[in-house]
Amino acid sequence: MIGNLGIAGLLLASALAAQEAPPHPQPSPSPSPSPAELPVAEPQPAQRPGRFRVGPFFLTPTFRVGSIGLDTNVFYTPTERQTDVSANGGPGLDIALPFGGSGVQLYTGGAVDYTYFVRTESQRRFGGNVRGGLALKGNRLEARVEEGFSRSFQRPNFEVDRRLLLDQWSTRGTLALRTVGRLFIRAEAGRQSLSVASDEAYFGTDLRRTLTRDLDRGVLGLEYRLSIKTSFLVAADYERDRFPQDASRDADSNRIYAGFDIESDTRLAGRAVGGVRLFRPLIGGAAARRDGPYASVDLSYRFGPGTLLKGLYAQDLQYSAFDVAGTSPTLTVESYGGRLEKVLVGHLELFLSGTLWRFRTSGAITVVSATGRTTAVRSDHVRQGGADLGYRFRSRLRIGVAAVYTERRSTIADFGIQGLLVGGTVTYTPGAGARERNPLDDPAWESRTGWRP
Repeated sequence: MIGNLGIAGLLLASALAAQEAPPHPQPSPSPSPSPAELPVAEPQPAQRPGRFRVGPFFLTPTFRVGSIGLDTNVFYTPTERQTDVSANGGPGLDIALPFGGSGVQLYTGGAVDYTYFVRTESQRRFGGNVRGGLALKGNRLEARVEEGFSRSFQRPNFEVDRRLLLDQWSTRGTLALRTVGRLFIRAEAGRQSLSVASDEAYFGTDLRRTLTRDLDRGVLGLEYRLSIKTSFLVAADYERDRFPQDASRDADSNRIYAGFDIESDTRLAGRAVGGVRLFRPLIGGAAARRDGPYASVDLSYRFGPGTLLKGLYAQDLQYSAFDVAGTSPTLTVESYGGRLEKVLVGHLELFLSGTLWRFRTSGAITVVSATGRTTAVRSDHVRQGGADLGYRFRSRLRIGVAAVYTERRSTIADFGIQGLLVGGTVTYTPGAGARERNPLDDPAWESRTGWRP
């Protein structure tokens, strides 16, 4: 962990050194773009770093109640489905300490999350997260160093139907520097350590062995501002995956990609990149290498103040939770998604969402169940649709009624499932006026799978 803090610390130290102003004004190294070349942004009011001020600190308390409702398939099983009523949520607090007008801010925060089932006691768990860091934001430079820990009780991805107690430590440092004219350099370095908290035998596979891993990742990219809102970017990363309990899964890999980034509160906004993923297991030599396409698209379009449409697409190589025959313990993942947020009348809102996942293992896996032993390539199609009708009170409190239906078809019969979650959602965020993500939405894009780098 100390080594990772060193990497992140070097990034921030470089940022602080570059941010120091000279004693006298210096000429710009290159002429500034004319107004015809680059539109001038209107001055934005300084954002308050928290809801309440206590001395030099800014505090933002939060309280989230997630899904409260009926789950018709608690254990995601193809037969003998169990129905139960569940709820989750808990309080949180964010604290910020800005240092005058220097653009430097020290922050920390955390939240508690409790998952409760009325009848299924084995699924009740406490979780939560805590984080802290130092951020710098200047005219030409932005940098951040952050350390965090989280404990969650959830299904790690659609390949595994069992909720697991997962602990994750993370260290991250980011740096964005404007060099000449419209050209920016962006860099990131960090580590994630994910561990399964207890032994978990799942269809003959020890998930603690296959899922516990240390991931080191560095990213370096160039970004060119085409306009005040749109940028073209080129980037490459290096990823180092190490499995403490199964060295045969260790590998190095790279993503090389290019695309566009659009920052806007009106009309089109988001990010769309595509490229290639180069995956190199340490065991097996050149014959074990796997290359495949890589894509990450997250775009939204706002049709006026009351309608937002989002589109999502992702494709990548990922580790399988099972032991895959051959030298590459991977699967190919492809996902599509769409979401519509519509203000019907006044503060009454309707959220509609739909998602499709497709994944296929790189070789055969062996599944041991009560019906026998099966060895085959696993290929799954997962469909999920959801709707949430809710009312927002002064933008900070939202109460709704929601339903999410999930269906998965697999080449291995043990993994075919259907499930419906129906109930209410309550979200209260005293410190934020922005729209919150629907708590019943499946968090597959980032928090559940980590598919987007």
